[in-house]
Formats: sequence, C-alpha cells, structure tokens
Amino acid sequence: MVGQNSIDLLMAIGENMSAEEMMLLSLQGMIAAEVEMKRTELGMNQKQFAQYMGVTQATVSKWESGDSNFTLSALIHIAAKLDLPLQCPFVNTKREI
Repeated sequence: MVGQNSIDLLMAIGENMSAEEMMLLSLQGMIAAEVEMKRTELGMNQKQFAQYMGVTQATVSKWESGDSNFTLSALIHIAAKLDLPLQCPFVNTKREI
C-alpha cells in the first residue's frame, strides 16, 4: 500500500516533469518490477541471475532499480530469456477504414 507521503512525493516530482519523462519513468518502473519478480521466482540472487542472463551484476542492479535506458535488443533478450511476452507499446487509436 502506498502511503500519503509517497503519493505527495510522486505528485510533487510529477509537477516538474514532462509527459515524456513521466512515461519513461513509468515504463522503467514496470520493467524493473517484472525483472525483479522473475529473478525472485527463479530463486536467484542478483549475481546468479546476472550469470544466467549473460550480463554483469551491475547491469541487473540497474535493471531492477529502473536506472537503465533499455535498448530494444536488451528488451528482446530479457523477454526471450525470461519467457515474457513483449509487445509494441504504441497503439494507434485513430485508424481510418
């Protein structure tokens, strides 16, 4: 459960951020949570997980903290290795018939 202080902090930070910056933070947070959840499900610490993924422990730490600007190649590697679905985040809502 998110406390009122956390909500206030997020709102204050959000006031000074562009929509693009907010979207980036949101996506990074979602990816970070999925990576950490899968690592935990696999019963691995970050070092073991890094070896499994073929990256350094520092890279895994950046993934899980949301401090990584993922390349498409990295996202595809993560999704394939962890058997996670990957889909395009773009949705065209103005399709013409």
